[in-house]
Amino acid sequence: SIGQIVYGNSESGTFLSVSAWILLPLSLEAITSSLMNSLDLEMRSFANSMIGYAVQAAVYLIFAKSFTLEIFALGIGLSLSVSTVLHIFYISKKTSLAFSRLKNVAFSVLLLFPVITLNRSLAGIFSFMSALPAVIISGGITMAVYLLLSLLFGSYEIYPIMRRNKKKECAAVK
Repeated sequence: SIGQIVYGNSESGTFLSVSAWILLPLSLEAITSSLMNSLDLEMRSFANSMIGYAVQAAVYLIFAKSFTLEIFALGIGLSLSVSTVLHIFYISKKTSLAFSRLKNVAFSVLLLFPVITLNRSLAGIFSFMSALPAVIISGGITMAVYLLLSLLFGSYEIYPIMRRNKKKECAAVK
């Protein structure tokens, strides 16, 4: 539906649907790549990216005879994921930081699977409507359920800034 609304083409919507998951590794790769650069690890960042691109090329070679949009998205996503994991490893090694929030990130990613299933079901339920209202309603419900699940399972904090300020106030009082 989104491809039809935005581009007037359902094929583009299919690609958006199968490649939406790439946004997570893309965002993480951009953040970690920037961190690598600020830690004076530009060459290591470049090498990590090259390793990711090699994985992407390998995926395309393996599936050359049956190349589809899904394989294209898989190659890009795996490339970004591999370079992100390598970036995180080297950032951790250089800074001696323990990535305590990584558990929350992993759990948030796992929550995506039931939410994606819900969204696909809602898209089918609202298929009697025109595309734009169906996308808005199913997307709104899906985002609300994801936020609720994140809050219930503790992978998201509503007031982390207020907590930090309270800790500072407590430390100042002592």
